[in-house]
Amino acid sequence: MTARYAVALILPQEVEDLLNRLRGVHCSQMTFISIPHITLGYFLTDVELTIVKRAIEQLAEMTVPCTLNLNGIEYFEGDLNTAYVAIENTEPVISLRLKISEHLQRAVGTNIGEHSDSYCYHPHVTIGTNISALAFPAIKEMLSQKGVRLEILADTLALGSIGDDGKSRIESLFKLLG
Repeated sequence: MTARYAVALILPQEVEDLLNRLRGVHCSQMTFISIPHITLGYFLTDVELTIVKRAIEQLAEMTVPCTLNLNGIEYFEGDLNTAYVAIENTEPVISLRLKISEHLQRAVGTNIGEHSDSYCYHPHVTIGTNISALAFPAIKEMLSQKGVRLEILADTLALGSIGDDGKSRIESLFKLLG
């Protein structure tokens, strides 16, 4: 049976505190995952979960934690209307994503797939998404009054499974030990 998974970089508690402050009174007007993270990608596989976990664990053992600079608030406008914290130095995240994709290809015969040929990976930390067109201007106005500048150490990978209902569940966490 084919299973759908996601790999994400889990961020420290200080980022969760920051995101909660940024969401403020508009929290109910947006969708978000409570665990602060940067999604690295999704993949499908028929391989057993224990083998997938071992592959991610091996990768984490060889991977050095990365320092990221969060700086500013930006937006994806359109169907999902998303507010996010920008990452100033995206190279460590993009490099890790490529490393994971290559490792998964070797270990389980699949890699991090793209949504379409025109998909362009843009690392970010979501504040909230699925914001209604009606609420979006007020949320943007509120967020424009808040400054974001934070240096963090990202040292944990998460492997999550995605059920048929679309809900995610963390299967395992892996410390970056390289």
